[in-house]
Amino acid sequence: MKRMNETGIHLLRGFAGLLIALLLTVAAVSHADAATVYGTGWHNPDVDPTVLPYETSITLKVELGQNFYLGDLFARYTNEGFYRGSELNATYTSGKTSVATVGSKNGYVKTIKKGTAVLTLKYGGKKYTCTLKVVSKGDLGTTGKYASLVKASDALADYYGVKITSKNSVTIMKKYIAVHNAQVALGLTDNYMVTSAAYCVSASGNTWKLINPSGPRIHRITSDLSSYGYDLLDSIKISSVKATAGKTTFQVTLKKTVTTEQLYYLQYMMGSDSEKWKTSPTAISFVGTSLTCWDTSGADTVLGAKCKAEKNSKTLTVTVYEDWKLAKKVKLKSKYKYELYLYIPSNNRTTKTFTVK
Repeated sequence: MKRMNETGIHLLRGFAGLLIALLLTVAAVSHADAATVYGTGWHNPDVDPTVLPYETSITLKVELGQNFYLGDLFARYTNEGFYRGSELNATYTSGKTSVATVGSKNGYVKTIKKGTAVLTLKYGGKKYTCTLKVVSKGDLGTTGKYASLVKASDALADYYGVKITSKNSVTIMKKYIAVHNAQVALGLTDNYMVTSAAYCVSASGNTWKLINPSGPRIHRITSDLSSYGYDLLDSIKISSVKATAGKTTFQVTLKKTVTTEQLYYLQYMMGSDSEKWKTSPTAISFVGTSLTCWDTSGADTVLGAKCKAEKNSKTLTVTVYEDWKLAKKVKLKSKYKYELYLYIPSNNRTTKTFTVK
């Protein structure tokens, strides 16, 4: 990712473990020669990236017609972050070009026919090998179970390395939503970091099956989406609160209108990983709020709260609950003081203290 301190943004999406997704953050720099090397090699997607040692050789199954960047499966872990082989000055060769060719500098693998080819990556004076086994198209499920995921991922991967701006951010986000929804349909919820769906699964031992070759590239894109969204949502700040005793909801007036673009990023940064997302949202409900209540004696209680933001509106509707489980709504009480803490990923958090009359 561009800045290592952005990991905090990703953690907002939940803390459950990954199922079969790769946990790998890409640093958006071209070299890391000055950093301390903690591990270099083929990265096992079934384990946390901090687990060492890295593998020096792997066996990889891929379907005929599935092309990919070999360096995307290679990682260098330093005290500055993670670097893929495609971001390093690595060189590549194929031992059997009739089965698969590989670009000597970019590591782009093209499968030619069924068979086995030993691919070699050289970096830092060391050699790392990948025994590539090309199987028939459809054998790994890319034309069946995983077809929608692969198609959506390939469409999003076209934006790899493209700078996100106000002109293209919604277009890119819509393509990520397609990946997310395909992932949810497969039951591959990804609750620890903002990532693409799983792209590799272990077949047995040190043999992997490459399911979604575009997956590694999507990790970089999602990191850039988070960075962009972090700045975009910074303007969502509280201006005033209107609350009435006996009600379970109250209205928050924002300093600026919520734009269509912001609504997409609220869904992306605050939405549920286990639910399908809206491709054209007009309203988004999210839990990124805490509400502290003080009674007339000064005793405090932390309540639960859920916000609803609407497109082209300066108003947030906040529903009050007994606790963070959001199971039971509670009424606002007269003369009680409340502090609303709106926790939207941005450079500044926004709070407001008010007393219900």
